[in-house]
Amino acid sequence: MPKTAKNLTYLRAQNQGAILKALLLGKEISKQELAGRLNLTPMSISYITNDLLEKGIITENQEKPIKKDSPGRRALALEIVPRRLLAIGVSISRRHLRIALSDLCGEPIRLISHRHSPDLTKETLTDMILEEVEDLLKLAPREHILGIGVSCIGLVDIREKTVVATTDFFGIQNWPIGKILQDRFNLTCYVVEDMKAAGLAEYYYGAAGALNDFIYLGVTYGLGAGIISNSKLLEGNRGFCGEVGHTTLYHDGKNCGCGNRGCAEMYLSVGAILERMGLEDWQDFADLCRKSPRDPAVQAILRDLATLLVNIVNCYDTEAVIIGHEGALLSEEIFTQLNEEVNRRIMARAVKKVEILPSAISEKIHALNGAAVIFSRLFGGEFKL
Repeated sequence: MPKTAKNLTYLRAQNQGAILKALLLGKEISKQELAGRLNLTPMSISYITNDLLEKGIITENQEKPIKKDSPGRRALALEIVPRRLLAIGVSISRRHLRIALSDLCGEPIRLISHRHSPDLTKETLTDMILEEVEDLLKLAPREHILGIGVSCIGLVDIREKTVVATTDFFGIQNWPIGKILQDRFNLTCYVVEDMKAAGLAEYYYGAAGALNDFIYLGVTYGLGAGIISNSKLLEGNRGFCGEVGHTTLYHDGKNCGCGNRGCAEMYLSVGAILERMGLEDWQDFADLCRKSPRDPAVQAILRDLATLLVNIVNCYDTEAVIIGHEGALLSEEIFTQLNEEVNRRIMARAVKKVEILPSAISEKIHALNGAAVIFSRLFGGEFKL
């Protein structure tokens, strides 16, 4: 009996999550349409949506009746209620710590940002995170906050909720930040590598739209990928997949902090590109790409980037690659060139075309990526509301 009860409880949580995900990704969906999309009976949909309506998590928009062909009462569009389900996102990039309280609709309620000091340590970073999270928890009823999602650079073990290792990041390794946060605040916590978290945020709130398969390539002071396959984040056995920044571009190239040579990150991260171009600021490079997209130095970088993109597309049967973080600032002409070059070179060029697109949420990515980690678990049935 306990096993059956547990299975029924989990199934209900899964269905709840599937409904909320459909409402987030879709527009003006009625109960009837949910039943068809999710292959659930009308009775099951009514039971779950009525419960969500009573709890104030979703609402029926009285101003948006949905047209229908059959006679009878017009169905009303279901919508997620803003600021009702919340998550705290901790985003740790190479240069900044950002901590945000965001809602399920993708709106940051408050964002705190700190630039890393030169003498940062694992201990000082931990203390800063604990202090800021404690302050954010005061902004909303505790029962509205589902959990804490941590997005961090480096090699992240999703099972142990630990940052195993980082390259050139204050020597931080073997950092069990997930367990630390969980123990301190008694909230569910998940830890995911930053580009995987960004891929989730892009899927729910960004340019991905109706795409079920795409790769988010984050071009920033590191280089990595979040792979969305069949509408789910591809994590691998322990969360280590997607490290495209440490695939080899030049077998006899520059030494990388990971211990190998010629890694893509050594040529295509923001810092590496600025060094190649002799520039100080990424906006200067973005302006140059806009004004002189055929500049020989710009073209050399695009050839390397196209090579990396071709390798990625050949390895994963994806519909699109979305370039985000600072990379989203590249000009329309640059994206046109990348589209042409990649589709000229991919192995499946005779039967498919891959879109290379800029991220639509590059300005909000650090506020949403950690929260998206929590919401993805909600959609997967790991929270019972």
